[in-house]
Amino acid sequence: MNLDRVPRHVAGFHLDVMDGEVLLYHPGLTRALRLNETAALVWRLCDGRSTIGDIAGTLGDVFPQQADAVRMDVVDVVARLEADGAIEVG
Repeated sequence: MNLDRVPRHVAGFHLDVMDGEVLLYHPGLTRALRLNETAALVWRLCDGRSTIGDIAGTLGDVFPQQADAVRMDVVDVVARLEADGAIEVG
């Protein structure tokens, strides 16, 4: 995946914590996505202003000893969110 691409939320999706689980849902759809805390943070950072590389860099700064693994995780989360229709990547 090209790290220069810019992900943005698809309109209508909401992030909520219910019974200790982080859920991403769209009121018009019949399913919700369960996210871990890191995936929820990635979704929040998909603001249409930051590239995938920027998001990976931000999280890599928090976990510098795991920067390569963080970059791979960000790419995986973005791909999953895009496949599930929660974000668009331009």
